[in-house]
Amino acid sequence: MGLRNENSTVCYVIGVLKLIRKALNMTDGDMIRVIIQAKEGGKS
Repeated sequence: MGLRNENSTVCYVIGVLKLIRKALNMTDGDMIRVIIQAKEGGKS
């Protein structure tokens, strides 16, 4: 389940490891954009 934005699109909340947040110079509450892609040859 996701959260609905003001423009009615769905927003999913995922956790980001502290190590990755530190490398990106991000803190709690900052927003990042991620792209999730299926692995080639993965499950169908």
